[in-house]
Amino acid sequence: MERVQVTLTELKRASDDVQQMTATRLAQKGSGIFVSSHEMLGAITEEHVELIAAVTSRSHMRESAIRHELIGIAVSCIIALASYETGAVEW
Repeated sequence: MERVQVTLTELKRASDDVQQMTATRLAQKGSGIFVSSHEMLGAITEEHVELIAAVTSRSHMRESAIRHELIGIAVSCIIALASYETGAVEW
């Protein structure tokens, strides 16, 4: 079975949504970096656990919850990577 191919439009929408949620999270929590690899892992793991809950849910809101948690993982990863790029993360 051939997989459906993602389009540039879909990639742009996903990227735009991640950028918007990143800006929202920074506005809410400030732009301080993750200070350690353990903090990065904790934030990403928390989002992953929430994704597992969304995927296994029987809620009528399941699809929107999955999408929301995928965005949350992407945001946490971007902030973690940006934190790494500062050179100030304690490993």
